[in-house]
Amino acid sequence: MGTRPRARERGEAMRRVDTTLWIFWGALALVAGGSALPAQELWFAEGSSLWRLDESGAAAIGDLPGGGFGFAAIPGGGVWVASRDEARLRRFDATGALVLDLVTAAPLQGIAVAADGSVWAARPTLDDIWHVAADGADLGAAPAGDVPYGVAVDRDGRVWATNAFGNSVTRFDPETGDSLAIPVGFFPSHLAAAPDGSIWIAEKEGVRRLSGDGALLAELDAGVFPLGVAVARDGSVWVANQNSHDVSVFSAAGAPLFTIATGAKPHGIAGAGDGSIWVLCRIAGEIRRYASTGLLLEVLPAGYPEGIGDLTGLGHALAVDPDGDADGDGIANGTEAGFGFDPLDATSTPATFIRGDADRSGAVEISDAVAALEHLFGGVANDCPEALDVDDDGSLDLADPIYLLGYLYGSGPAPLSPFPEAGLDPLPMGGYPCAG
Repeated sequence: MGTRPRARERGEAMRRVDTTLWIFWGALALVAGGSALPAQELWFAEGSSLWRLDESGAAAIGDLPGGGFGFAAIPGGGVWVASRDEARLRRFDATGALVLDLVTAAPLQGIAVAADGSVWAARPTLDDIWHVAADGADLGAAPAGDVPYGVAVDRDGRVWATNAFGNSVTRFDPETGDSLAIPVGFFPSHLAAAPDGSIWIAEKEGVRRLSGDGALLAELDAGVFPLGVAVARDGSVWVANQNSHDVSVFSAAGAPLFTIATGAKPHGIAGAGDGSIWVLCRIAGEIRRYASTGLLLEVLPAGYPEGIGDLTGLGHALAVDPDGDADGDGIANGTEAGFGFDPLDATSTPATFIRGDADRSGAVEISDAVAALEHLFGGVANDCPEALDVDDDGSLDLADPIYLLGYLYGSGPAPLSPFPEAGLDPLPMGGYPCAG
């Protein structure tokens, strides 16, 4: 139970409450929101240069002879890039320094990073998917179908490749060596693994969702020539339609949500850890960032931005390695994202708290009701507004300190979870994240 004031303290405490109410009664409540999260790192190619876009802006940070096509960001920093014009696979660290430069047996298309840090890459001219260790060691190849193009790794470690000329996808299990060919629609190109285990495939004439077992879950209409596919932090799926210059958005379960007009030739698309979505518009020469609601947040000029695949590392963190800890903050990627925080940013971390403990003293008492009133009506800052939402209704108002006083001095119910022990908010999306 929360700590209850002794009887001799109650009179003075209640006088403090009365004074605070009289001073601030009638003022407008100041509704607090979570602190702004930094923009997620985005990797892309511009001509023969590697570019990185982060909260400080976009900058060329490495040489990329032959350009870049397939991208697979490495959670924790760095990126793998398959060359656009050469048979090369390169790995860069977080600063843009070249770590590995591998000459491959054939040109590559889509690439994806597995949970162990190894990379899988489609080799269209060899009809296979190549496996290379994080240190660049050749781990062999597995057969695919006719002209493999896109690659994704799912939460069970299985590798999926689209066979563009074979109108199929190949699902390969590295543990058992089992391979399954699954017929799909015409000219499947890129694909993405979702956190729920399903696979989303862009085809020439629409979008397809498969279960991890390969069963058809949905066939969906999209714009003209869908290509890039990305899963946002909230589970929604975004598909870049390069010839209709728009993006189709679907729910995690496969329901069509809305379509957004973009700049010319949207190609690369990637979810960001802060919940937004990046879209590379090649012909328009711009990069757009959207909120998960479809609201355009910013447009950044770029000469001819290229890159397709996991451009931020969010796909890997949520679909491939949900139990890992990409940012090293001690909270699993999937858990952190579910609490409304960025799993790729160590400064964006859910904190444990006791609901009702407004001053974070470790106990719930009268001073917390006073602190809540001062925050609501006096504009006094609080580093954990979620703790003030005593009834956990997703709003901060006078009902919260009243609820708390009812618990402390009457027979009212206790604050909702987490209480009386510190913990994470079980319903974080409805309130105000406690990041302090």
